[in-house]
Amino acid sequence: MASTFFSKAPLPSRRGWHLALVAVAFAVASSVLGAGRFAGIDFYQFWTVGQAAREFRGQDVYSSEARQTLGAEYARRSLADVKPGAGPQELPPRALAAGQRQVLETYSTPWLYTLFGAFSSGEYGLDKRRFQWLSTLALALGVLAMARAAGASPEGASLMAVLALTAFAPSDSCSRVGNVNRLQLGGLALALWSLAGAARARALVGGAVLGLLAAFKPNLAFAPVGLGIGWVATANWARLVWTALGVLVGLGLSFAGSSWWFGSANAWPRWSGVLSELMQRYDSPIAKGNLSLVRALESLGVTLSSNVLLICLWLCLILCVWLGRAGLRARLAGSAASRGSAQLLLVGASLAISVLAVDLAWLHYFVLLLPLGLELCFETSGLRRTMVVLALSLLSLYVPRALFGFAENSPPAAWCASGGALLLFGLALHALARGGRGLARSAAQLATGPIQDAER
Repeated sequence: MASTFFSKAPLPSRRGWHLALVAVAFAVASSVLGAGRFAGIDFYQFWTVGQAAREFRGQDVYSSEARQTLGAEYARRSLADVKPGAGPQELPPRALAAGQRQVLETYSTPWLYTLFGAFSSGEYGLDKRRFQWLSTLALALGVLAMARAAGASPEGASLMAVLALTAFAPSDSCSRVGNVNRLQLGGLALALWSLAGAARARALVGGAVLGLLAAFKPNLAFAPVGLGIGWVATANWARLVWTALGVLVGLGLSFAGSSWWFGSANAWPRWSGVLSELMQRYDSPIAKGNLSLVRALESLGVTLSSNVLLICLWLCLILCVWLGRAGLRARLAGSAASRGSAQLLLVGASLAISVLAVDLAWLHYFVLLLPLGLELCFETSGLRRTMVVLALSLLSLYVPRALFGFAENSPPAAWCASGGALLLFGLALHALARGGRGLARSAAQLATGPIQDAER
């Protein structure tokens, strides 16, 4: 019998999955072509600062003076691509992006700029196309891997990948501006795949990937914290130690590599010094695209500090993990499939906090809700699955916008995005508190599941 989209098929079914993968390939190509119509203002900044760090080695790119001088210099260079007499509609992407970023906003980490500079060919158009292909493939493969880890059939995983590529506003926003959230998702899937193995080397490598990802963009630092909470609650000390060592290795490699690229280790202290400036500069309202829960509540007349929210959400997570520690211990001690699913739940819940408990949340930040949505969608049943689908529909924004006709940068959009994220987080807390017993597969089934732990 052919498996359904929500079945727990451990191996590819004989019918349908080839066609499903073809659909994913077409969705990837469609997404890349669609992104080519936009200037990619975030990619322009990452690319430009990566170039500048190599060309003007030792210069402090985080200073106000450098933001203006480098912005003006690279904006001038972008005009070399403009044909004489070209109108606004005929400007190449680099010139369009430079026109919107004449003063650079250098708030990303030195490691992010290092990677953009190191893998750059120096030709903006070519690098932008490569980035879009890499980011889109990272999203597609990441969704496929996480959905399979959650127990989806190949057809179900492919369906979710197609939806993430074509009908999920956060990923669409990420491709338009050229941000890195889709890359993060792919890297996270790689880390979780490595951590699903029982061998210490797998934990070390998975931790190193997490460390590199956290240095790339610090919001993914929430992922190892969530895993650490789970391992402490279940007394999984060996896994905690080896993963922590891996994280330190990843952080060390990123620090050494970026210090060499920038010609100085001072780049990291300079970056940390501008973080407070980032929050002050980007105290943005909903009308400018800030869809954070804090702003959504403010639009309803409720004032809440993001720091208080952060503490409350972490305490809720810790409490629920502690309540369900017996069931969680069984899942973490089971097969590779059981361990991978439990770790995906912990990471997904932690990343939900990284989106909910901040003052600033652009639409593309909500891409990081996909891991939790995938885990809950394929691991729950009945009413809980219906609630997961509702949450993902709210996060997509396409369904509610089609129904009610509101703008993307409006209070209803913030209510939908933050509400969907909050609903997913609540469902994750429920699953954690029950130790996974609220999920479709029992701990006993997972411990002896069809995917055996060959890495042990």
